[in-house]
Amino acid sequence: MSASQLPPPRHAGHLLVVADEPSVVELFRRAAEVAFDGDCVTTSTTTLDATLREGRPALALVHVGARDDAGSALVSRIRTRAGFDRVPVVVVGALLGALNRWRLAAAGAFALALPSPDVDTVATVLEETATYARHAVAPAEPSRGSSHLRLLCTPEGHLPIEALLLLIAGAWSGGTLPENALPALLDAAVESGLDLDALDALEHACAAPIPLVDVDASDLFDDARWYLYAFALWISMGAGDVLPRFSPTLMVMAHTLGVAPRMRPVIQSALERQRRAGAWHAITFRRSDFDAMLLPEIRRGAGLTPSTFTGDDDVIEMPDDAMLDDLTPRP
Repeated sequence: MSASQLPPPRHAGHLLVVADEPSVVELFRRAAEVAFDGDCVTTSTTTLDATLREGRPALALVHVGARDDAGSALVSRIRTRAGFDRVPVVVVGALLGALNRWRLAAAGAFALALPSPDVDTVATVLEETATYARHAVAPAEPSRGSSHLRLLCTPEGHLPIEALLLLIAGAWSGGTLPENALPALLDAAVESGLDLDALDALEHACAAPIPLVDVDASDLFDDARWYLYAFALWISMGAGDVLPRFSPTLMVMAHTLGVAPRMRPVIQSALERQRRAGAWHAITFRRSDFDAMLLPEIRRGAGLTPSTFTGDDDVIEMPDDAMLDDLTPRP
């Protein structure tokens, strides 16, 4: 069915609420009165398909309970209808763990864990989702406005679990997960102060493939971007000292993280030099070790500090002023 053949929406620009519990339906309806400029149409999971045939919503708000798929099947039912692929979908549930949120992002939904939702909180979710879905990023930014996951460091500078899930998804893209991945990722998670639930999610993600998701990394500072990219390179190296082959996945990873093209060979060369010299740990890739050992060498290779490299170094040299725009930390 072409776009011109789609049935006109019963309520132009309406909000679609999908929930089975009457109390949740009422709460979402009240939140819509506060934050959504348009009609609110409610449906249950059993009547969802019939409701979708009546018209395309401007936004869908889905509530999930303790389902095994944590809402992924519901999102797929919405996404597979002709013309519904660009409808913003927000999934709210009390038990949405990190891995559930990752899979929902892969299905094309925003996901929030709200153990005790109230009207004000849901209203804020509606407002921010509508704003973020309409956000148009500049072509130079690393991630698209359609990203359903944002990488945000803690106030202490620790990386979120989603950053480690991104590394796992990239590692799985080769078909098998390298043996060095799981222990190093768990070690990095412990260093970042992640809780037991996060560690359990990482173990599950390492047990079976998870899809690569387009994340928004625009809030990360350069040293965090470089660390994650170097970690992805390190996992790809396995037990070797150099990357075994060209990897499209690593190119996608670099672009998603916002690692400037000029910086990619600098980071790779620094890591390979450390591995050949035997100076890097064989089973861990901690942020603290990266900051102490690799980051200074990367900065020297990028021309940010006086270079101490010898003529045998394989770092690609670039003029200092050619990199300044790419190396400026984001606010």
